[in-house]
Amino acid sequence: MPPATPFNIAPYSENPIPHYSISPPPSPVENLIPTITPAPPPPPPTNPSDPHLDDIPLSQLHPKIPR
Repeated sequence: MPPATPFNIAPYSENPIPHYSISPPPSPVENLIPTITPAPPPPPPTNPSDPHLDDIPLSQLHPKIPR
């Protein structure tokens, strides 16, 4: 019986599974979209002493966000 390898992998004749299947498969592009897409900016903090901030429409505060 041959000595065990540092990673304890059986010889290929006893382990027909390809070596690349041991590591997790690469994530498909669909799983990377949530990570790449930036989160929308948080709404501006509402200051109780400035009630007029509530009268400003969100399209004016963030004109680049599609509605």
